[in-house]
Amino acid sequence: MAAATVRRAVETTGGLAGVCTRVPPAGPDVCRCCHGRTRPGFLLCFPCGSVRRQVWRPCDRVAPISLYRRGDRLHVILRRYKDDPDAGRREWLSGQVGALVSRFLWEHGSCVAPGGWDAVAVVPSTTGRSGAHPLAGAAGRVPWLAPQLVEALRPAGARLDHNAADDRAFAAVGEVAGLRVLLLDDTYTTGARAQSAASALARAGAEVPAIVTVGRVVTPAAAPAVARWWRSRRAVWDPTSCCFEDAPSPSRAGYDESDTSPMRTCELPSPR
Repeated sequence: MAAATVRRAVETTGGLAGVCTRVPPAGPDVCRCCHGRTRPGFLLCFPCGSVRRQVWRPCDRVAPISLYRRGDRLHVILRRYKDDPDAGRREWLSGQVGALVSRFLWEHGSCVAPGGWDAVAVVPSTTGRSGAHPLAGAAGRVPWLAPQLVEALRPAGARLDHNAADDRAFAAVGEVAGLRVLLLDDTYTTGARAQSAASALARAGAEVPAIVTVGRVVTPAAAPAVARWWRSRRAVWDPTSCCFEDAPSPSRAGYDESDTSPMRTCELPSPR
């Protein structure tokens, strides 16, 4: 059944090559955590450096399936699979998202989380959406993945913002101590929600081997340097590779190993 499901996922995602954008491995201008842009000489982008300091136990491994800009087709898919007014269209888009996640985890799971996982959980919505998160519904359509899905977290009230993370934003549901819980999210901008969720699970005794997100947002309009990075890094999506394959050591990604000078670990806010 799993093999047949993956074959269907491959067929379904075949048409997404023009929708998705390749995620680069960690390097001189690529954040070693979220694989977005960072300034040369820094291991982490400013959002990752800021958000990670705000939580007790952030997750070091973030695996985006694709980069995207607001307004791109992937952005539209990730919005409308949740809130398109046409139920039939939502259903179809949910199938697309589920197939994308299924194929990525099947082909790259051992690369993303080398030690494996015991369960898969979706980062809960903090917008007041009722019921299960649409991403849980999309992943639940995949027969081999559905039995691994657990409701491991619930919103706990602490306010999250664009660059504001909080260990108290989520609380663990049930007994998660000792479990390796792979986290799924559909969109990763600064990581405030996902890293808050990962830390909440860690505080409850779970291990989060990785955060897998369908899309990592890039905003070329934010600054000329970001626009140049997007143009230089934008490449056709290859579903057979991921951002951890053939990547340099994450501790010194893209740097001369003979250079023993202290590494700056994150960007500081400064004029671009």
